[in-house]
Amino acid sequence: MDSYFVAFGFVFGETVGNEVYYLSSESDTFKEFTQTIFLTKSENSFIESYPIFNSRIPSQGNIKFPKIVFENICSNYLNIEAYSRSINIVNEGLKAPSPLAKGVLFSSGLETISTAILSSKKPPKPINDENLKKGNLLKKLKDIIKEDSYLTEGEKEFLIEKKISSINNPTLIDKTIEAFNSNNIDLPAYLIKVTKYRNKYLHGSIPDEKKFGFLIDNLTRAFEMQFLVSILILKYSGYSGYVQNKSAILEYHAHMKNNSSKNIELKQAIYYKI
Repeated sequence: MDSYFVAFGFVFGETVGNEVYYLSSESDTFKEFTQTIFLTKSENSFIESYPIFNSRIPSQGNIKFPKIVFENICSNYLNIEAYSRSINIVNEGLKAPSPLAKGVLFSSGLETISTAILSSKKPPKPINDENLKKGNLLKKLKDIIKEDSYLTEGEKEFLIEKKISSINNPTLIDKTIEAFNSNNIDLPAYLIKVTKYRNKYLHGSIPDEKKFGFLIDNLTRAFEMQFLVSILILKYSGYSGYVQNKSAILEYHAHMKNNSSKNIELKQAIYYKI
């Protein structure tokens, strides 16, 4: 039952009541109950003004969320640890009072769900391995380090084992982008830039760009990352359709507050089809 409430909250941005009754019966018709359990639920789960799914998108009419995808979300939440952890991180990020805390949590969620998507796949390497082999480049680099007269043996070992040997490994940002590519999602330039926020927030820093002030700027960035996390969570469960971008709505209201007399141009769209 918990998976149902989590899935409902994640998709529609609200809880299904704060009181829960669990009914048990020995018959599949439930004509007689053998046990009734009453529980209270947390009031503070997935409360979201602009959830990832909106059933009423302009020009599209009334949209229904696919039943099979909802069932997949429930099943994945129960059976795949990295998937359930990603959804729980989104929930914790929504509850976090600080925009920086949201940024850290959604950064973590983006890495978690990206890793889960690529767990059965091999991310492409930045450089074609065959091209490296043709020029014997790795051996040449290692030989140069070994012959250097200024480096200590420990420094040589560090460079060879920690740096040169992993020179062609994709970065975490590369892996995140590949998680979208593997789902046939071509991220626009501004969302590719969002994937780089992860390193900033997880290493105790923040992006340099300033537009609306500390609070709104970091809230917008945090919800941009939440948007990416939520897209991957949905795609993992087989969703194809429209999604709602909360960060774009926040950006719109920030523009309205600062200068409502001018035409507003957003850097991002409010609705996407994935």
